[in-house]
Amino acid sequence: MNIFTRTVLTLIVFISFEIGAKTCGDILADPSYFSAKATAETEERALNLARDFLLNQISTTVQSASELRTMEISGEVSTDFKMVSSTSTNIKLKGLRHVVCSQGRRNSEVTVVVYISQIDLEKSAFEVQTQVQEYFNMMEYKENLSIEYLTDVYSAYLRTFLSPISVQVTHQGRTINDAKAYLGIILREHLNAISLQADFPNPGSAGLEEQFSVQMNVGLHAQSAFVYRFDAPSLNAQANLIGGKGLFQYIKRPADVKESIRGYLSFAPINISADLRELLAIHTFSKEVVVEIDYSRLISVDFNIERKGNNLVCTPILQHLSPRAFEWRSGNRQLSSNQILAIPSDEAPEKVTLIVNGISHLAVEKSLRNTSVSTRPVAQRDAPKNSQTLPNSAEEINLNSIKSEFGQIETFSSLQTTLMDIRNSGRGTWGRKADFMNPDLCWVFLVNADTKKVEVVLTPNSGGRTDIRTNKLHTNFENEFKGYIAIWVDLIH
Repeated sequence: MNIFTRTVLTLIVFISFEIGAKTCGDILADPSYFSAKATAETEERALNLARDFLLNQISTTVQSASELRTMEISGEVSTDFKMVSSTSTNIKLKGLRHVVCSQGRRNSEVTVVVYISQIDLEKSAFEVQTQVQEYFNMMEYKENLSIEYLTDVYSAYLRTFLSPISVQVTHQGRTINDAKAYLGIILREHLNAISLQADFPNPGSAGLEEQFSVQMNVGLHAQSAFVYRFDAPSLNAQANLIGGKGLFQYIKRPADVKESIRGYLSFAPINISADLRELLAIHTFSKEVVVEIDYSRLISVDFNIERKGNNLVCTPILQHLSPRAFEWRSGNRQLSSNQILAIPSDEAPEKVTLIVNGISHLAVEKSLRNTSVSTRPVAQRDAPKNSQTLPNSAEEINLNSIKSEFGQIETFSSLQTTLMDIRNSGRGTWGRKADFMNPDLCWVFLVNADTKKVEVVLTPNSGGRTDIRTNKLHTNFENEFKGYIAIWVDLIH
C-alpha cells in the first residue's frame, strides 16, 4: 500500500545581527557553529535559502517519521511497518543569526550566512526536553490513579517534533533516550487494540433511500477524550466518532445482503494546546480496516404474478438492492435470464424461483398454479419502430405510453420519484452512461444543473435520439448539451 507523507518546514526565528563581529569565513570555519550559506538575487531570498539549508542540515540526520498501517480482514490482522523517507520537522530555534557576506553591484546577487551556536541549539532542545518531561510526570501520575493519560502521550509525542535532537526523559525510574520512539509505540499499541464495529444500517428519508446511516463504535478500548475518524474514500464518506461512537452516513446501492466497506481508522485528542494543532494535522496514526455491513433487515426480494392475455408474467419487486443479474428457474431447469419472465399459461410449471445476482440467499419461490394471480391491468407497450429491440423483452413496448409518462416530468425532484419507482417495481434501472453495456438502448434525461429543471428527454438511439417534447432529432446530443446532468434509464420488459 502506498503511503504518502509531506515535508513541512516551519521555522520560528529569533535573529540578531552581527555588526562587524565575525566574517563569513570565520563562521563557516568555526566548529562551534552550525552554519549554512546561500546566494540569491535579494538578501531576503538568500536568507530564506540559507535558513532552509541550515534547518535541513540539523534535522535530516536527527529527525525521522514512521507510520504504521494495519489491515484487519475477517478477524485476521497483519501489521506492516513503513519507514517514511521525508521528514516532518517543526523546530523553534532561539539564537539564530545571520550575516551578509557580499553584495554584488553588477550581478545584483547577495550572499548570506545563517548560523547558530551549538550552545544555543542545545538550549532550544533543553526547553523542549523540559516540557516533554512534564508530560511524562503527568502520565506517570495518572497511570498510578488509573486515569486516562493517552492525551498526554499524544501531546508529548507532538512536542518532541519541536526539538532538533532526540529528547531524553526519565520515566518510572529509568532513562528513555528517545522519547519520540517510546511515545510512538504507546500510540501504535492503542491503534492496534481498537477495532471498528457497525450496527444494522437505516435508510434515509423518502427520495433518499440509498443514503444509509450506520451507528459505529471502536469497542472497549475507546478513550473518552479522543475523536476517532473513519474515512472511506471509495464512498466519499467520513465519520467522526466522539469517544469511540458516532454515526456514519453514506450513499450506496448494495448488491448483496452483506457487503464490505474498506477505509482508514485514525484517532486524535479532542483538546490539545494551540501550538500543537499544526503538528497534529501532520503526525497521525491510522490503520486500514474492512467493515462488514449487514443489510438483511432492509433488502427484500419478491415478484408478482400477472395474467396478460395467454401469458403469466412475473415481475421482480426489489427493495434496497442493486440488481446485476436475474435467473428464473423451475427445479433444475432454467426458464430465463431476463428481468421479467413471461410464460404461456398452459406451459407454466407448478413453481418458479427467482434468483437475483446469482446469490442463493437472494431468492424467492412461488407457485404459479395454486396461487391467485393478480389481474391488475398493466399498460401494453409496443417496441419503437425503426429501433433495436430492447433486451429482456416479455412483450412489445408501447412507445406512446412511455412518452406520455416521461413527458410529464419537469423537475429533478419528480424525476427522482419516477426513477425510484422504476427500480423498485422492476421495470428497469438507471445511472450513468458508463453503467450500461449498451447505452444506445437507454432513454436519457437532461437536467439543467442551475435550475434543476428537466429540459430534454431523449428516446433510445436509432440513428439519432429524438426529444419527445419537440420531436427534434439529435445525432450528437452530448456535445450539444454540455454542462447538463445526464441520467440514463434502461427500461427492461
